[in-house]
Amino acid sequence: MNKKAQIDYPIITFIVIVIMLVVFAPIMLKIFNDVVNPFGAKVGNMTTVAGVNVAVVQTSFIAFWDWIIIIAFLIQVILLFVSAFFIDTSPVFVPLYILVCVLMMIFAPDMIQIVDRIYDSPQFLLETTQLPFTDFIRTNFATIILGMMVLSGVVIYGKLKYFRGGTQY
Repeated sequence: MNKKAQIDYPIITFIVIVIMLVVFAPIMLKIFNDVVNPFGAKVGNMTTVAGVNVAVVQTSFIAFWDWIIIIAFLIQVILLFVSAFFIDTSPVFVPLYILVCVLMMIFAPDMIQIVDRIYDSPQFLLETTQLPFTDFIRTNFATIILGMMVLSGVVIYGKLKYFRGGTQY
């Protein structure tokens, strides 16, 4: 079995990495805001230039986390499609892929419930409002996963149909 350019369990890897980033981002921002806000206020009392510079760093760091999640999400999408495109294993793995996708759709709501507890917590209210794209992924996660599964399934089907002796148009 030749598995060049393929991820083992691409859907599971995709879901785990995105959920880890979505959970980690508000926690990291909570720690950052709890340290930087009092520091910025005290430095701002000494000199306004320093206070402004702390605010610039804080804004940049918050935007940085949202961009990290966007980039990780896009890299995972690309890796998923590369893995689906380079499928050269036995066609018996297509039903297995479909089964894993169905199981992921069954368990994804439970995983999102855990993430929702963090995002809906009043302790993380400031941090979750600072991550608009991450919140979009969280609220539309099931739809995004379903779309990824359908598109990668179409790629796998087309690849197997075209290169395994199916009808070539």
